[in-house]
Amino acid sequence: MKICTKCKTEKEIGEFHKRRASVDGLTPICKKCSYERGKQWNIENKEQVKENGKKYHVIHYTANRNEILERNKKWRMRNPEKHKEIIRKWRIKNAERVKEKNKIWYYENYDRLKDVAKKWVSANPERVKINRRRAS
Repeated sequence: MKICTKCKTEKEIGEFHKRRASVDGLTPICKKCSYERGKQWNIENKEQVKENGKKYHVIHYTANRNEILERNKKWRMRNPEKHKEIIRKWRIKNAERVKEKNKIWYYENYDRLKDVAKKWVSANPERVKINRRRAS
């Protein structure tokens, strides 16, 4: 049994982190108080936490890019419905961005789209005739 210096309660030894520098080999603060202290520090230093997270992400992603891409691909194959739902929500949330990208793609691929349309018209003369009748 040991007393936490923060909450002043007597707790089991398993409720303290290990620390070689201490005489008893344990931290003076219990795990619960330590977690609360960490949460509080994160709240008080939000910008620093955010900046550190960005740095870590860049370093980790560049070092493990292929593994991350492979893991994501496997997840998408195992969860096609969830993936579709995530994409659908993203498109709704970023409608303007999607619209702008589609517009750019349309102008970059205009000639290709024109050729595809001509091929479709020549391959489907009956449907073209029906559509033109409907339009007039």
